[in-house]
Amino acid sequence: MKDYIEGFENHSARIISCKIKLKDEYLHIIQVYAPTTSYDDADIDVFYNDLENAIDRKKCKQFIIMGDLNAKIGIKENNGDNEWIGPHGIGARNERGEKLRDFVSTNKMYITNSFF
Repeated sequence: MKDYIEGFENHSARIISCKIKLKDEYLHIIQVYAPTTSYDDADIDVFYNDLENAIDRKKCKQFIIMGDLNAKIGIKENNGDNEWIGPHGIGARNERGEKLRDFVSTNKMYITNSFF
């Protein structure tokens, strides 16, 4: 595996990525640790802005975001959640879960651990 790793990039104190060569394209693994609920909304906005920059689609077509997003997505709701969340969300969505939902929906992503 180490022969396919092309580099690491530190995007912020909470976001780092690894670029991996796969045949004709690259996979970017983005590791994150979002601020906890003890941080204010401005810190969360900075985090999601940094994450948006880390997945700059001009350089990053295939990527996986993993880590602790400190958000509860809860169960699927009947408000457009069908596209981004699977049938296995747990509990009630919190405010940070709403922020994650908006980010994922805007960027046409999926919260894959809710699908199994």
